[in-house]
Amino acid sequence: MTSPLRQLSALISSSVDVIEREFASQGLSYPSLDDFFDPTSHAEVFARVPVVAEAARLIVAAGGQLSALVHPPGLYVIERGITSFDAAALNVVVVKGIVELLREAGPKGLHVDHIAAKTRMDSAKLARVLRLLASNHIFRETSPDVFANNRLSSALDTGKSHTAHQASPMLRHEGASGLAALVEVQTGEGLKSSGWISDFMTSSSTATSHDIVNIPFNKGVGTELTIWQWWETPGNEYLKARFNKAMEAYTSQEQPEAILNGFVWGGLEPGSKVVDVAGGLGTVASVVATAHSGLRFVVEDRPSVIEHSKKFWKAHLPKANVEFEVFDLFGEQPVKDADVYILRNILHDWPEWHSVQMLRSLRNAAQPATKLVIMEHVVVYACEDTTEARAIPGAEGMVAGAPEPLLPNFGVAAHFSYLSDLLMMALLNGEERTLASFAQLLRKAGWKICEVHSVPGSVFKQIVAQPV
Repeated sequence: MTSPLRQLSALISSSVDVIEREFASQGLSYPSLDDFFDPTSHAEVFARVPVVAEAARLIVAAGGQLSALVHPPGLYVIERGITSFDAAALNVVVVKGIVELLREAGPKGLHVDHIAAKTRMDSAKLARVLRLLASNHIFRETSPDVFANNRLSSALDTGKSHTAHQASPMLRHEGASGLAALVEVQTGEGLKSSGWISDFMTSSSTATSHDIVNIPFNKGVGTELTIWQWWETPGNEYLKARFNKAMEAYTSQEQPEAILNGFVWGGLEPGSKVVDVAGGLGTVASVVATAHSGLRFVVEDRPSVIEHSKKFWKAHLPKANVEFEVFDLFGEQPVKDADVYILRNILHDWPEWHSVQMLRSLRNAAQPATKLVIMEHVVVYACEDTTEARAIPGAEGMVAGAPEPLLPNFGVAAHFSYLSDLLMMALLNGEERTLASFAQLLRKAGWKICEVHSVPGSVFKQIVAQPV
């Protein structure tokens, strides 16, 4: 019988063979850690094609499990206990523009004394921060106390000069990918709030709370406001703008056209009405409108957002059949004749009670044939799914293909979903849900899941529900 050690090693080896074969067929080499990240390069684009991405997922899953297997157990768990310092170190470099400074220095990098002088920090302390990150392959230490960018660190480059980066925070992320903004949110508000999760979960006054205040976020940043109200507070303009840019980066991690490959939009009759609920600019609806111009669309959101949405559609789809509705997420749904309601990345922001209210509002407005399309992360169990949700059409494709001895959810290859889940708890008392949790939530609001889609090129599942 082959040992788990050998099985994991073989999975890594065979997956490397797949990647190298596919890259060789294109006359390419897989990007090196020493390269600078260019998302438009042929090699980086090819690294995201399905066959290569799947092989990479197997390598990450098997590599993570192999590391856990061979690590001394005590050392492994205590290292996990202090990984918050990785986040703290990342916050230092994104706030102080160190990636931009090292880009200007070129591939040879800069001595930490020069970096510290430019950023007004203590060089000995900064060296410790950069060395921690370099040991995790973010930056390179090219010689003692000399650091340079690499493929991972350069992914955080805003494209600004270091001087501009530091001189104008409000413009820091303008025109950039938004990844640095996302990391700032995660390692800023997220990290400050995360330290209060244990208190929140164990205190008798909050352990079972479904409130959206008196949560870890409130303790972490010292406010009695919700995070949405806090971002609107005078003096927090940069933090709000940074969050908006971070959300652009979050959604840009998937291919926009992936939205079209789950729910069968082409099955709708011409003239069918599609409502993008709390849709922001209406970017999801705009992708569908581009591919299916015969449909009618409604974009709903707050008054200030709707004004931006109107400008977006006028600029990008001036001939689309679209209306705009000012909408309260917890109020009465104004559109009563919808064929499809879309909820994308909305429910994870809210605890159960609030989620049921907004879903019930949609149910009360729905027609018997109305469909609800939810696009969200779906958290997968770290074991075989024995819940009733496994019988939902499409559920079997959510974890298909995890070979022995990998965890059914691919372990650390799916780590982001579980980290995001706790981030939602800390900042909003929200959650990333399992499919069984979605089924239970929807049932309470008068909906039933009829199918679920795992869409290539998308990090989100599409859950399709109908009224009951």
